[in-house]
Amino acid sequence: MSFLEDRRGGIAPLITIFLGALTVIFMFMLLGLAQLRLIRMNLYRAADLAALAGTQELDFAALIRGEQKLAKTNAENAARATLENNLEEMEKQLAEDPAAIAADAEIVVLNPGEAMPYTGQPATQPEVWIKVEAPPDWLGAGIWPVTIRVVVRAVASPPP
Repeated sequence: MSFLEDRRGGIAPLITIFLGALTVIFMFMLLGLAQLRLIRMNLYRAADLAALAGTQELDFAALIRGEQKLAKTNAENAARATLENNLEEMEKQLAEDPAAIAADAEIVVLNPGEAMPYTGQPATQPEVWIKVEAPPDWLGAGIWPVTIRVVVRAVASPPP
């Protein structure tokens, strides 16, 4: 049997091409998932810093009376402004405008005795809750649309 008539091993090149393509697809999936994880981590940091900024807005009139409370409007405004500033730093990672994402964020400022969101338990200390939803700009955005949701909570600790 001559070399040209020998058909043994003819499937090997096809399997090699198939496995190579499968490996490339798998690598892109891993890169996309790693990119989503990074964007989620940055979104979490931005929301966490915003919640901490909100807890700094104490109601000084209540503090003089010995009550630890937050000035709700000031706390919400500080949290939203800080969130927008931090989202602007990750603008290239987001599919929407950072200002629109910050405007749509749910910010809840609680003082002691008020019901906490999601649990309904009364708050024992002043708290700021922030829920942010943002569509990331990632490798698979055209194929697989995703929205990243982050919920953070910051508690104002009593002064020493």
